[in-house]
Amino acid sequence: MAAVLTNISYCLTNPEDDLRQFDIYYPEPSKSTEESQSQSSSSLICFIHGGAWRSEDKRDHEQTARNLVKATGCPVAVPNYRLTPRNNTDPAFFHPMHVLDMLQFLSFIRGWKPAPSSNGASADGHRAFNSNSLILLGHSCSAHMLASVFLHNPDSRLAPSPELASAVKAIVFSEGIFDIDLLLARFPDYRGWFVEAAFGAAPSFDEYSVVKYPLLSRGSSSPISWLVLHSKGDTLVDQSQSDAMFAHLLDIAGPENVSLNVDSLKEEHNDILATDTYANLVGDFVKKHVH
Repeated sequence: MAAVLTNISYCLTNPEDDLRQFDIYYPEPSKSTEESQSQSSSSLICFIHGGAWRSEDKRDHEQTARNLVKATGCPVAVPNYRLTPRNNTDPAFFHPMHVLDMLQFLSFIRGWKPAPSSNGASADGHRAFNSNSLILLGHSCSAHMLASVFLHNPDSRLAPSPELASAVKAIVFSEGIFDIDLLLARFPDYRGWFVEAAFGAAPSFDEYSVVKYPLLSRGSSSPISWLVLHSKGDTLVDQSQSDAMFAHLLDIAGPENVSLNVDSLKEEHNDILATDTYANLVGDFVKKHVH
């Protein structure tokens, strides 16, 4: 079973805030020197949970993280971020609060090293990872969050540092929300359920449509590899969201850097995450595209 360190703060100004902490799962250390060295230089997978910007917790995704460790051989970090209260009208809890937390986490973890005896576990050599090789997984609303940073957002607060931008090698979206107006056309009740709480009341949310954002400049870094997943069994977010993002990525990133799979997953919106199929799709993608 994967080793785990839990409740690690990425917010130095408020380390007790459990909504700005993360857990990290590791492959079991190998007794082989060659395999141990390979583990210590592996990519880091960061799974960002969904929940309509208002719910879920990193602990809900322990099985997903363990499956991903097994399928990829990489450590997997699962962060929390601050959530929007139900029926919220306070702009402090509007977008991009959640994205800023995620950006803080990603910036933090690139320089993070586990302290000896943290949560009762020693900082063994196998607990290292390559901080210049990040694989980011976004599900549902967190797919929108990742796209808000790693496509070129007009909001300068959400620009990643050049170092972080170049460290991201691959991004996987599953059951993503990308175009909120398109989502509301299909599910109008979502406006009162969670959209206005997270974005404020507005006749249109076109400015937050990440399927209109251009490609982020990465200097001389190699292009990001993108995978868009959608389940045929999802009744909460329809496939038009993933189709729109896939078409946009094809246009701006090119077919050599973008993949789509809408055939392999059959389960409901969140149920896909605990399946071996989801983990294996990510694992196969990582092995093919991340070196």
